[in-house]
Amino acid sequence: MNPLKEMKVTSPFGQRIAPIKGASTYHSGVDLKAAIGTECFAEDKGVVKVATEYSKGIGKYIVIEHDNHCTTYGHLDAF
Repeated sequence: MNPLKEMKVTSPFGQRIAPIKGASTYHSGVDLKAAIGTECFAEDKGVVKVATEYSKGIGKYIVIEHDNHCTTYGHLDAF
């Protein structure tokens, strides 16, 4: 399942020019763009391991542990 009904990738997985540092870095995730209030869905069934109000760099976020991997959803406006 896709985490958003409409997927708009703003930063792909792999080497990229980091938006804050401005230098070439390895990006271990995929950044998606959505309007505030957009529903976000878990990409697979799993267990919530972290749900926190603030983390430097990704703001309010949640981590879901799946059978063989974890997904992190950051920059959330609500849980």
